This record gives sequence, C-alpha cells and structure tokens, in this order.
Amino acid sequence: MKSAKYAFLGMTRKNAVFGIVMAIIFFLSGCAGTSRSKPLVAIKDKSRFEERIDHLMDAVIAKQKNTAVALSPVAVLPGSLKSSQPFTRLEEFVMDRLEQRLIETNELLTLSRLNWFAFREGRPMDFRYTKGYTPSDLRHLVLYVVTVAADDVMEDLNITISAYNAENRSIAGLSAGERFDFSPDQPARMLYDTAPKRLPFPEGLEENPYTSMDRLCFSLAGELADAYQTGIMAGDAVVADREVKVLLYYRPRSGVDLRLAGDIGSSLQQAVVSNRGFTCVVSQSDFGPMFE
Repeated sequence: MKSAKYAFLGMTRKNAVFGIVMAIIFFLSGCAGTSRSKPLVAIKDKSRFEERIDHLMDAVIAKQKNTAVALSPVAVLPGSLKSSQPFTRLEEFVMDRLEQRLIETNELLTLSRLNWFAFREGRPMDFRYTKGYTPSDLRHLVLYVVTVAADDVMEDLNITISAYNAENRSIAGLSAGERFDFSPDQPARMLYDTAPKRLPFPEGLEENPYTSMDRLCFSLAGELADAYQTGIMAGDAVVADREVKVLLYYRPRSGVDLRLAGDIGSSLQQAVVSNRGFTCVVSQSDFGPMFE
C-alpha cells in the first residue's frame, strides 16, 4: 500500500513536470506565431514616397519630350559634387531611378574623370576624343544633376533635377522638383540618413580616392597618354616612336618619405611602359646613359 502511494505521487510529479514543460512550449510557440517584425516604413508612407518619385521622373521626361534634346545622349550626376555635401543613399536612389527612366529613350554616357573635374569647376567639357563619339554626336548632350536640399527646422526636403549642356550652362525649361516630408519616420529622411551602396564618382576624385598605388599610377599613365595624343593631334604633327622619350623625374618635398617617393616613381614607370603609345620609359636614375 505504501509503495503504491509513492508510485502514485511519482506519477503525479511526472505529470506536473510534463504539464509545465508543455505549457512553456505552447507559450513560446504562440509567441513565435503571433510576433512579426514591424516594417521600418509604413506602407502608406512608402506608397506616397514612391508616387512623388514617379511624379518627379514623369516631369523630367515630359519636359524633354518634343525638344531638340529628346533623343540626345544623357549623363546623370550628383549635385553633392558641387555643394561639398555628403553623397547619400537618397541621392543615389533618385539617380538610379532617373537613369532607369532615361535609358528607355536616351543613350547613357559615362563621363571621363577629367570631365568630372570640369563639371565641378564649372568649365566646358571636352569630348573631342571620347571613344565611340564625334563632337557633333555630343553637341546636344544633356547633363541631369540631382540635388537634395534638406531643412531640419521645417521638416521638409526638396529634390531638384536640373539640366545642363556640355558647356556647363543651365538648360531652361528642363528642370523639375518635388518636395518631400522630412520627418524622422519618413522614407526620404531614412534614405537621407543612410550611407550609399556605391559611389558614382570615378577614382581619383576627393570623394573616391585611389585604393592602391597601381590603380593611381595606371590612371596617371592613361591621362599622360591622352594628353600626349591630344597635343600631337592639336599640332597636326606626326612623330615617330623613336623620337618620343618619356623621362620620369621626381623631387620630393621636405618631409616626404624618400622611400615612398621612390615606390611611386617605380610604379608610375611600370604603368607608363605598359600603356598605349609608349615603347620606352626610363627613370631618373637611368637618364644619364640613356640620353647621351
């Protein structure tokens, strides 16, 4: 009888433990089934933002339609390049959307690094030696510039798309703009406060420095070759390869590591000799016997 009592108590305890375990499992499964991650942006706010973006794109396309530049090559640039403001995910987002719409009717042109500098400085761009184009092809080139201006006090944000020609002059009648809510929980504000996924700037600009010595030197060598070719063509001259000599000479300023300067000189020498249009490159240490 005593043993039966203990057996009954043992079974009761086991059932109680089992019941507690099952209750915890059901509780956890219920929480897992009912909890959902809250979206960062409300659906209605996202829809309103998308509508305004589409309205801005439609305005740009409509204004260039039936004009002399309707089918001209185009390029899309960030307004932050001139304003020294940081490039944001919002600016990148609008540029991507604009390129997607423009590419349906226009050819998208990739600007050279030198023309990025020209745009920043407000100088006319030079397309005389742009591969695949003649100067007449780009006579009606349109540069669309996306500018983002935020006002924290008024909690609004203006996105403007302005049009420029190859002379870096504004084209009247082709600009469009849209105002957005800049409250902290709005898509425009969230994108504005987010880092971009990629940088549109070519390597060598302040916003996108070179990542290695080799990339720096090969870019410099390419520009040297282009400058050499431009000078020869401008002078309407023909020069034999044996008459062309390239001398790399560097004189580091005080305080500059001589070893670093030497590494740059060696890398640049290798880059130049590997580039088009040059058959022989000598360094500062070689010029004595080579140029006798």
